[in-house]
Amino acid sequence: MLVEIMLSANKYFRSLSFRILISAMFMVLILVPTLAWLLNTVVKQQLEQAHDNELIANTYSILAVADVSDQQLQMPEVLLDPNFNTSDSGQYAFISQQQTLLWRSLSFADNSIDFRLNEPPVGNGQFTDVSYQQRPYRLYSFSVSFVANEQDFALTVHLLKDKTPVIQQLTAFQSKLWLWGSTILFVLLLLQFFYLLWVLKPLSALQQELSEVEEGKQGQLSGRYPYELQRLADQLNSLINSLHHQQQRFANALSDLAHSLKTPLAVLNNQRQLDDSGKQQLQAMSGIIEHQLKRAQSGGDIAWHVGINIAQTIEKLANTMSKIYFDKQLDITLRLDNNATFKGDERDLMEIIGNILDNACKAANKQVLITLTEHEAHSFVVIEDDGPGIDEAQQQAILQRGVRADTYQAGHGIGLAIVRDLVTSYGGSIDIARSSELGGAKFSIQLQ
Repeated sequence: MLVEIMLSANKYFRSLSFRILISAMFMVLILVPTLAWLLNTVVKQQLEQAHDNELIANTYSILAVADVSDQQLQMPEVLLDPNFNTSDSGQYAFISQQQTLLWRSLSFADNSIDFRLNEPPVGNGQFTDVSYQQRPYRLYSFSVSFVANEQDFALTVHLLKDKTPVIQQLTAFQSKLWLWGSTILFVLLLLQFFYLLWVLKPLSALQQELSEVEEGKQGQLSGRYPYELQRLADQLNSLINSLHHQQQRFANALSDLAHSLKTPLAVLNNQRQLDDSGKQQLQAMSGIIEHQLKRAQSGGDIAWHVGINIAQTIEKLANTMSKIYFDKQLDITLRLDNNATFKGDERDLMEIIGNILDNACKAANKQVLITLTEHEAHSFVVIEDDGPGIDEAQQQAILQRGVRADTYQAGHGIGLAIVRDLVTSYGGSIDIARSSELGGAKFSIQLQ
């Protein structure tokens, strides 16, 4: 079971649908997260920029109410922005000179500052991220110089603002982005799946029709396909027609040849002046002609479009053999996979199985076992008997024309040679061994 699953998975991994699906999924899985990351980056930058712009604007509003008189800083008690007048509002203002604090807003209730106040050069501003009361803050420092009584009075305005609202907004946006991004990703993957089914539907239909043609359920491809596939379907139909006509011509020519040769051979065989040696040679010629005609008439590779149910053929042959060898009272046991098919000519199939089954019935004492299985488009027919078996030295030799391993009747020993040639013409194989279950001969046939 595990092997079948692995083989099926390997076949799918090498399929066109898998390649398209993987490429589409790769594009979606790369594109959507990339867009989400870019969108998150842009929103984050915009929120932080808006926060910084607000600090700069507040800095100018404080400078607008600041005054210097007699080298002393003059500030109003209350500022216009109420956040600077409310204690612990999260928005604070300071003015320093050479690290000396000159002024602070009413919102800052602490007596000391536990973070460094930077003093950039005059006319420049500087942003710094600091931590205050275990919360993230953004600090903006801007240095200016007042001129009073022709004397410069340099100072630095510091704006400190809580970043928590910005972080909360960003977190809320990221949560929605994750939710909607995941939803969009799932929908796109689902659409890709249905898109793949739609795109590959003509290929699936073509594959189904080819299977039906191969199994003999229909003679040609009749479906309508996209332009790129319709040309292929038309060419396959032309090939099928050509093979049918060619096979029919071969069959007719060989049939005419067979009738032409039978009459002269029959006349020669009835000549009284012929001795036994001459008649034996005529019989040998008849056997050879019959073998070569059957070999030439076999569909072989060109019969790929025919599908024959092997189980039904075996059942017919088993019933026939039971009648022929009625006196032996044989027990012919069948273990058949009813779904196994042979892609070839039914006469060839009967010739292959009939020859071996006939030999098994001749050799058997009481039992013959026929097993039919199918795996990965290959059919396996195993015929076993409880007879004396075949010596290992003869197992390969008897497949050669003219060599016999039995003494049931006089003959030319071409039966198994015909089987070998037929099986080979269909891309199969035949193996001979000793049956572990019945003790006699075991013929294993693999058919494409």
